[in-house]
Amino acid sequence: MAIGGNPGISDRVPFESGTDLVGYALVSQQVVLNRATEVIFEVMGKAGADDVMMTPVVSGDLEIWTSEGVTLKSQEPMANGMVRRLWRVAPGASDERFFFRLQLELR
Repeated sequence: MAIGGNPGISDRVPFESGTDLVGYALVSQQVVLNRATEVIFEVMGKAGADDVMMTPVVSGDLEIWTSEGVTLKSQEPMANGMVRRLWRVAPGASDERFFFRLQLELR
């Protein structure tokens, strides 16, 4: 999480083939509505899960997914090797009703 990382040692937790990507990368997720001016998605991830690329995407119809209008608001290291990430969906970035999900891909 810090510039330069951990000199001399790695906090990387390798992905083991055949295991669940969601279980490897995530701890929990939550949606926070802020007076309808913005929508914030909170995701608790595992800090050392570097083998997975996490991309938040939104859709208005569950068919077409895009990361446009979704920005990382903050990223904060937490206790027990977790990372708290907040993503913001900009007003007008999607339809009146929309869906959010995380795409997880092996690097």
